[in-house]
Amino acid sequence: MKTLLYKQLRLVCHPMTPVFCLFGIMVIIPNYPYTVIFFYVTLGLFFSFLNIREQKDLYYTALLPVPKRDAVKAGCLFTVLIELLSLAVLVPCLWLLIRTMGIDRAWFAFWVSEVIACAYSLWATKKELRNKGK
Repeated sequence: MKTLLYKQLRLVCHPMTPVFCLFGIMVIIPNYPYTVIFFYVTLGLFFSFLNIREQKDLYYTALLPVPKRDAVKAGCLFTVLIELLSLAVLVPCLWLLIRTMGIDRAWFAFWVSEVIACAYSLWATKKELRNKGK
């Protein structure tokens, strides 16, 4: 499982995806919409899913001597890892914004945006991993 996750990070992850995770710092910009920050993270995941398709990574993974269940778990764990990396950057910046500016509505806008981004990630991961077996 650990080796499959490492394979996902090294072979499949688009180079801009980790950079998009750092865009959480933009929450400090006044009046910047929070949904755009999550849009970039989901865009990075979309590019990674395109890499999976274009590089025929699922066919390569099917040829490896690993259980197919672990391959699916590694794909889902990769998506969760990218989301958590973006949150690890975003939450301290948002906390700093709330402590300095006193904007209480920022937490509500943040969680609404996060729910939308997680719903998209769940849908995209399920769609990507389900259709490749056919």
